[in-house]
Amino acid sequence: MIRYTLKRCIMIIPVMLGVVFIVFVMLYVLPGPTVNQIPSYGGGDMLDVIFKTLNAENSVGARYIRYCFNAFIRFDFGLPGTYFIAARVRLTLILVSLGVAAALIIGGLAGVYTAIHHNKWQDHAIMFFVLLFSSIPSFCIAVVLCSIFAVALQVLPLFGISTPAHYILPTLTLSAGGIATMTRITRASMLEVLSQSYIIALRSKGLKERIVVYLHALRNSLIPVLSMLGTLAAQILFNSFVVEIFFTIPGIGSFLLEAVEKRNHTAVLCSAVIITTILSVVFIATDLLYTLVNPRIKLEYIKHSRKNVKGGSAG
Repeated sequence: MIRYTLKRCIMIIPVMLGVVFIVFVMLYVLPGPTVNQIPSYGGGDMLDVIFKTLNAENSVGARYIRYCFNAFIRFDFGLPGTYFIAARVRLTLILVSLGVAAALIIGGLAGVYTAIHHNKWQDHAIMFFVLLFSSIPSFCIAVVLCSIFAVALQVLPLFGISTPAHYILPTLTLSAGGIATMTRITRASMLEVLSQSYIIALRSKGLKERIVVYLHALRNSLIPVLSMLGTLAAQILFNSFVVEIFFTIPGIGSFLLEAVEKRNHTAVLCSAVIITTILSVVFIATDLLYTLVNPRIKLEYIKHSRKNVKGGSAG
């Protein structure tokens, strides 16, 4: 398991380099100010010697290598105020975490409830709203929620993040699509599990329906839900870009959109690195959690590791 975790963590390196390369090239071909403003000179270190030897001091490749070296080795993204960037990342992580938690809890409970009441009016009513919310963009949901709770009822604040109440509307906006997704996945998984023979056997033994559903069926139905956790987090993270702008939240999403508007390519690269790191960590955590929850995946990995060890010993 440790070896699997290390392999997954090492895979982040080529992903990060690839993302930075793609963004770097895209910014390089844009008209106007480009990444040519990023210096390739680093104060006379070994990279400068190599660039000078190859006569490539001002090439785009040298600037790309210098930026990757400064970003991933020195943690220098070429922006003033590292604490300012860290505060933005913290706010975005809080929003995304709240959105994922709300989507898992509300969507999971709604999915279980619709599965229990399959083909009844409760099932049809909830699935109607699920289809409705999954079809509405985030900014439209934000407008509706603000109109109801902030303008008409005046029970929730609209802009800023000074109090915990300020997080309610952004969290509901972010989690609306995720709730719909989790409801559909949980419902389908629960219906499949409830039709299994061991569930029928448990019911025939006289166990209470709550024990059968919440103790036995729900535990096994969570495996497909956990497999979608990374996709859900990515969906909510990208939706947070628009939500941060709408609610004037100084997160990394609003920072990226402002950087694109102002053609601040250094800030765009910095945002790309941060967002890619967040997504990579989330997907690795999802894979590890899925491996721990699903015994078959863990058993297959253990067998594969043992075969590799025996093959290496035989060689």
